[in-house]
Amino acid sequence: MKQVNDIPQTNPGQTNSSSVLPSEPVAPYSDTPTDSRRVSPVLIAILMVLIVILICVVLYFDRIIRVPWLVSNLTHKPTPTTHIVKTTPTPSPTPSFLPSGEQTYTISRSADAKGPRINSLTLNPLDAQKNQLQTITVSVAGTALSHVSVKIYADTSSYPIDLTLRDGVWRAQWRLQDSVLHRYVIVITATDSTGASKVIVAPRTPGPINNSEFD
Repeated sequence: MKQVNDIPQTNPGQTNSSSVLPSEPVAPYSDTPTDSRRVSPVLIAILMVLIVILICVVLYFDRIIRVPWLVSNLTHKPTPTTHIVKTTPTPSPTPSFLPSGEQTYTISRSADAKGPRINSLTLNPLDAQKNQLQTITVSVAGTALSHVSVKIYADTSSYPIDLTLRDGVWRAQWRLQDSVLHRYVIVITATDSTGASKVIVAPRTPGPINNSEFD
């Protein structure tokens, strides 16, 4: 009795589809492990934007808090020592020159002039400054002289001064109460039994002398 093996028969040139299976592609071998958890590019972009915003906020508040302090310290300068030097300003216009110290003005008059004869005026010092003492001396010749006085016209006001007879001359000392930078006019008046005489001496004057201005 023959034993029959259940082996499918194939004809030459014919492929048995039930016995030959198609081969699947084999992935290449790699030693690098693969990570199946891949981060989305959108999530990375959002994280970067948040980081940038956080840095900007930190820098902004840091600038508010620290920059004024830094600026204050960087721009702080020590207070310099100030030396105040007082100077006398130059008057404008520039006053005319005056000799310093004691100066004498010799006075002449016409032969037919009436009243006491006023010979000279001495100012010591001539170039006196405000609040400085000044001696005024007048030499007068007359008959029974009764009164000799001067009136000094300064920059802003006038000052009458009575003189006293001492050692044959009329003299007074006073403290200059005003500046005499531009107007410095002395009017001398002397009176005796024959009448009165008036002489004007002007060390400084802003313009031509008008006798009517000085009484």
